[in-house]
Amino acid sequence: MALRYLVRLLLLSVGVALVTYGVIAWHFEGLSLRGFWLYDNGWRPHPVHLLVVGLTLMPLALWDIFVMEARRGLRIAESAAVDGASAASDQP
Repeated sequence: MALRYLVRLLLLSVGVALVTYGVIAWHFEGLSLRGFWLYDNGWRPHPVHLLVVGLTLMPLALWDIFVMEARRGLRIAESAAVDGASAASDQP
C-alpha cells in the first residue's frame, strides 16, 4: 500500500514540476504561441505542451490518493465495528 502512495505522490510531484517548468519557460518565451504546433517548431515541445501534461497528471494523481484514503477509512471503520461487536458479545 505504501508503494502505491509513493507512486501517486511521485506522479503528483511530476505534475507540479511540469506545470511550474511550463509556466516559467512560457514566460521566458514572452508568452508567445509561436512554435505551438510541432511541425512549425522543428518537432520540439512548446512549454504549453508541458503545462497541459502537468495539468493532466495532477487531478488523476490526487483522485487516486483521495480514493485510497477513503478506502482506508472504510476499512478502519469496518474493523472497529467488528472489534466492537466481538468485544460486546464477550461481556456477560
